[in-house]
Amino acid sequence: MGIEEFMWDERSAQPVQIGGRISNFLRGIRYIFPMLNMCTRNLLHMPGAYARFRRYRRNSVSRKLPDFCTGLAVSWDEHNCGRIIQACKDLNPGSVLVRVLSWRKDIYEPVCQFVRDIGLSRDQVVIAVIQDRACIKHPDLWRERFGRIVELFSPCARYFQIGQAPNRKKWGIYSPREYIRICRESAALKNKTVEYVGPSIIDFELNYTDMILSSVPETSFQIVNSLLYVDRRGMPENKQWPSFDLPNKIRAIRAVADRAGFAEAPFWITETNWPIRGTGYDCPAGKGVRVNEQEYADYLLRYYILAFATGIPERIFWWELCARGYGLVDPSDGGFRKRDGYYAFKKAASFFPGSENSGYMHTNGLHTAAFRRDAYTVFAVWHTEKRVSFPLKAEPEAVTTAAGNECGYNGSIEITTSPLFIRYNREISIEEAFAV
Repeated sequence: MGIEEFMWDERSAQPVQIGGRISNFLRGIRYIFPMLNMCTRNLLHMPGAYARFRRYRRNSVSRKLPDFCTGLAVSWDEHNCGRIIQACKDLNPGSVLVRVLSWRKDIYEPVCQFVRDIGLSRDQVVIAVIQDRACIKHPDLWRERFGRIVELFSPCARYFQIGQAPNRKKWGIYSPREYIRICRESAALKNKTVEYVGPSIIDFELNYTDMILSSVPETSFQIVNSLLYVDRRGMPENKQWPSFDLPNKIRAIRAVADRAGFAEAPFWITETNWPIRGTGYDCPAGKGVRVNEQEYADYLLRYYILAFATGIPERIFWWELCARGYGLVDPSDGGFRKRDGYYAFKKAASFFPGSENSGYMHTNGLHTAAFRRDAYTVFAVWHTEKRVSFPLKAEPEAVTTAAGNECGYNGSIEITTSPLFIRYNREISIEEAFAV
């Protein structure tokens, strides 16, 4: 098999890594000069981006979240379409993201009908157009496929994501300039009724984000996005490098986009999740990063809380609804079992729209985020490691779990790794409510 082959794995919904270390090294060495060019650009742009990053750290952004701030990826499945559509109606996810595999022309029409049947407005639908190696090597092929997809789906979708994970060679893109080329091909097809989403960098690799955003025209993307997986090394609160936890990663990506001329473009996270333990080859990541189903649900909620507490993301999409190795629902053996994560996402989809972030504090493993809506305040509280009893300065109107179950209050609350939601029917700050 040639080193430029492209193979798709249906179970994990991603390309197969082809070749060993030597073949992958040879594949990459041909692109050494574009990579050196990227490094040079990064060094030149770093001071401006760092200055913006420091401003975001000093001055938190307050944002009233829009109605469609939560999102869910859903995939067409001819055996489960009806159940997936019904689950979407039950979850009321706000927005949906649907992948279209550009090389599968035979399913363009069924996927489009699936999107229509979900029944959301155009503003609630994102179509992620996934590339293979053939259309990267032959830009005319990308233009033909992308143009057809935009034409077909634009009556039911406003947003189109240009490609996926250009910083991973297994996705068929070997250098930033190849991705930049298909962005330019896509720009020629744009009309006023659609908006483009990019650059779709996966994980936290600012060098690629900077290179692409500083190389394409500012009109290339109306939405700046990231597939921000927090390195999948455990909790969403974990740090990568000295100080880049999830909030600081979001601030850094926003700062890089600002410096590159995309300061007015909203920022979306269009993909994140955790792989689930015990799902074998259906799991998209190694054993060392898999979690159990309760951790999956806890991390989902904590990810949304931490990200929205920064005031920067406008929408966050969870990957995805139905998949054995990483979904809110397990379709094994023809079933449709709702995992704990299903109910955690349902809480997120009902809690965040219309809320405004108004404070965040963490100390010794305890995390508290405040959100206001109308005249009341809700605090989301959890501990990253253990169960602790914690006093409150003021008696709350209600204390509930993510599932909506009432918790008793007798002067203190029992905090665990699963977020609790503490409600006051007035505006109140973290300092006024918590005896920290």
